[in-house]
Amino acid sequence: MYIISIVCIMNNNFVYHGSHEFFEHVVPKKQVRWREDNNGNFLVTFDEISFHATPHKWIALAYMCQLKAHKMGEKMVRYNMGVSLYGEPSYTVVIHGFESLEKSLAAMYKVWGYLYTFHGDEFFHMEWLGDLEVITKNSPLPLRVEHILNPIDDMKDLGVSFEFIDLAQEKNAHFRRYETVRGQ
Repeated sequence: MYIISIVCIMNNNFVYHGSHEFFEHVVPKKQVRWREDNNGNFLVTFDEISFHATPHKWIALAYMCQLKAHKMGEKMVRYNMGVSLYGEPSYTVVIHGFESLEKSLAAMYKVWGYLYTFHGDEFFHMEWLGDLEVITKNSPLPLRVEHILNPIDDMKDLGVSFEFIDLAQEKNAHFRRYETVRGQ
């Protein structure tokens, strides 16, 4: 059911990729996806060299974020962003941050980004990837590169709502993504 909607959008020849980095051509990289089974074990479901895009501009805009780190005691915890790539588009971006949604958005989308538009016929869907995600193993040239000054406003203009998870709260500790502090 959902694959049909992707194919219809792709038949219009547009898929999108958002990044805070500028590039002139695609360089596929190693991508790994996993899922948790019923016993709590993590199983690798996708492990390939590929470049990912989406038929939905709002999702590409969400991926323009920079996952900065925030110091909590002696540890560094990364801000994070999540969108569901499964099922019907939710137009919801979940922000994992600190203090407030506004401060977290400002930290993550502080720098502008780039929205890349590609021919949809150069991309395809694979099993175990989200319904709203397509890939290529080639290096297609973008049809267009837009310099996006304010991805937050652009997402709001497309009807996106934001949910906030405060990583400082102990009840949200399971959402924290730690990294080691340099020099320790």
